Amino acid sequence: MNPKIDISLIVLTYNRPGPLKRCLESIARIDKCETSFEILVIDDGSTSDNKSVIDGFSGRLEIRYLQKPRGGVASARNYGGANAKGRLIAFIADDYIL
Repeated sequence: MNPKIDISLIVLTYNRPGPLKRCLESIARIDKCETSFEILVIDDGSTSDNKSVIDGFSGRLEIRYLQKPRGGVASARNYGGANAKGRLIAFIADDYIL
């Protein structure tokens, strides 16, 4: 836990680069947020090129992209939670629009 980060926003994804891109675009549009947050994208063993989606947000969002072997939603949440630095944790799927 890092006291400077209020919220760890954990985005779970598996083989869905299109929805992931739309989700991250919606996060990038958040303006004037007084709450500090980090973004973790947990890739649950995808075979699609999600890394290029993440790279497309370079300079706009600071994203920690973590890949893990396929284990399912619960496994991905546990992995994300174990790597989170925020005081609070929020999980979203790659098809959420904020």
